Amino acid sequence: MANRQLKGRQKISIQRIENRDGLFASFSKRRLGVYKKASELSTLCGVDVGIIIFSPQGNPHSFFSPTMKSVIDRYKNPNMQSNYYPTIIDTHTRGQISNLNHKLDDSRAEAEAEIERGKILKENDKTRQKGWWEETPVEQMNKKQARELKTWFENFLSKSSIQMEQLKRGVSLSSTIILENVSAHGTTHVTTTG
Repeated sequence: MANRQLKGRQKISIQRIENRDGLFASFSKRRLGVYKKASELSTLCGVDVGIIIFSPQGNPHSFFSPTMKSVIDRYKNPNMQSNYYPTIIDTHTRGQISNLNHKLDDSRAEAEAEIERGKILKENDKTRQKGWWEETPVEQMNKKQARELKTWFENFLSKSSIQMEQLKRGVSLSSTIILENVSAHGTTHVTTTG
């Protein structure tokens, strides 16, 4: 079993793929990989890149950076003097590409940070003390437990509504309401003082 390779990491012989579905899937995936590498080359080295690919069905696909016109003009005449207007357009396009690449990097960093936060939360959830309402999943509660939980949430909603009203008037809930201890059944009695 140690010698078994996963399908994604097996070495394949470089020859035409005969299976039609495999051919189309491989073309699509590898075409996007070529575009990604071309974009990276353009960004990292500051070079112009142009790629035209014809699919197995004969459909053209292309990638140009910064623009198709600038790449083709440079190919036709590498020593050509830069015209002012196309240079401005190319510079603007390069700036947009650079800006989008920075946004992509920021998004990737945020996604990685969120994944890390998720891992930390999962670990914390395993070790934290569970509340009484989490000890038994709702689906497994008996009638009495479900009633107690419903009462607790109704009381919580009532207190939250009172607090919202008090905050709207500029008065804190803690200065106008005295909460008595939660009874053994999870219900709360509210007494107002004002």
